[in-house]
Amino acid sequence: MGRRGKNEGSISYDKSKKLWRGQYKDGRDENGKIIRKNIYSKDKNEVIRRLNTIMYEKANNTYSQRNGIKLIEVIDSIIEQKYKLNIIQDRQYRTLKAHSNRIKEDKIANMKIQEIEVNDIQEFLYTIVDYSQSYIKKLYTLLNWAFKDCFKKRIIQTNPLDFVTLPKSKKDTKIVRSLTLREQKLFTNYLINSSITDEPYKNIFLIQMYLGLRIGEVLALKNSDFDLENDYLYVRRTLTEDKNGKQVMKNKTKSMCGQRDLKISSYLKPYILEQIRISNTNKEGLLFTINKKYIRHHGVNSVLKRIFRTNLGLSDDGISTHILRHTYATRCKESGVDVLVTKELMGHSDVKITLNTYTQIQEKYKVDEIKKFNEFIEDNISFKPGYN
Repeated sequence: MGRRGKNEGSISYDKSKKLWRGQYKDGRDENGKIIRKNIYSKDKNEVIRRLNTIMYEKANNTYSQRNGIKLIEVIDSIIEQKYKLNIIQDRQYRTLKAHSNRIKEDKIANMKIQEIEVNDIQEFLYTIVDYSQSYIKKLYTLLNWAFKDCFKKRIIQTNPLDFVTLPKSKKDTKIVRSLTLREQKLFTNYLINSSITDEPYKNIFLIQMYLGLRIGEVLALKNSDFDLENDYLYVRRTLTEDKNGKQVMKNKTKSMCGQRDLKISSYLKPYILEQIRISNTNKEGLLFTINKKYIRHHGVNSVLKRIFRTNLGLSDDGISTHILRHTYATRCKESGVDVLVTKELMGHSDVKITLNTYTQIQEKYKVDEIKKFNEFIEDNISFKPGYN
């Protein structure tokens, strides 16, 4: 075959047909195998011209207008583009690819985007109502990216999502709870009375619960992040996973707002000092490692669940390290800390995230306060017939 530039196709002479053949790649099939297409002519220059036209159309997004492009190809292409542009990070990339794989399970994935109608999308959305509302919205977001992109490039004339109704999940909305004050007291008492030997992660839990750090931020802490003379902690990085699930140290937090300076309380300082003393030989100067390696998030979660279930005799349902961070926000609310200050302490990128956390906490307050009302009524008013 005649050699051309990368992604420019190839040209050869087919002796059996006595024709010149131009061959080019046209995506992949449902099994991931490359689809190759051919064009033929007696005139080699004609094959070159037609092949060049196809390559130009492909490069300028006009080829798919005539020949069609599968929905899943558009979705995966957008995910890859956002990743290359650093719009999405490793963890989000993995999450989006998992969502893309869920769409691949449906017939709509391999339909050409020009041929997809409102009913096709609506039928797909009917199949995911057993998932959480949050998950439904995430799948819808991928669809929205794809159709908006194709509409913008004039591959489609109208956006069918404009006429689609987002279904409501059959699942109850899951509210991330925080520890009650009683649970927090029991847990704290257990930790401060446990040795590092017995509970190697005890100071991870204390830092999360009393400084509000994300688990990845705690596991990325280095001795150099502490100014113990002035009692400050500088949060500057996070331990996360790359797109292949490999643990990596990122020299930045989840967002720019995640980089923050936190005042260390006098009651927490002894446990930070304890951890620093035993971490002098740790990998990269990290405060927390296991066998001189990074600690995995799920391992910390497993230990936390075990403590609640076995050592505290409490339910471990829904228990995770995120609950400890949520507990910090709850105590901020209960103690009267201003919401904008809490936003800064938590490293939230938007005060709406903080307010949403407070909304969940407020629901608990409603229940507690109405309970007081009902108890007052029952103590002062009788509903028994005949009472004067």
